[in-house]
Amino acid sequence: MNTDLIGYYRERAAEYEKIYTKPERQPDLQEAAQILQRIFQGKAVFEIACGTGYWTERLAKTATSILATDINTSVLELQNQKCMHRHM
Repeated sequence: MNTDLIGYYRERAAEYEKIYTKPERQPDLQEAAQILQRIFQGKAVFEIACGTGYWTERLAKTATSILATDINTSVLELQNQKCMHRHM
């Protein structure tokens, strides 16, 4: 595995989701989420390279279960923080 690439994503983990907040991207993101939710509805999902969990969160609305993985613990920590805030 390219350690430079792993380090790059680890260092940028906190910035990942900024691309999802741009107003001009909202219609496409909503459409993509709906398509993925239909595809994975009622299914058990194994997600590789889940990053901060942006798509994991959307799939969780219709999938029966999700096992989300990533090589970088920094992005998994961000995802876990989001999950903890939702369940508090």
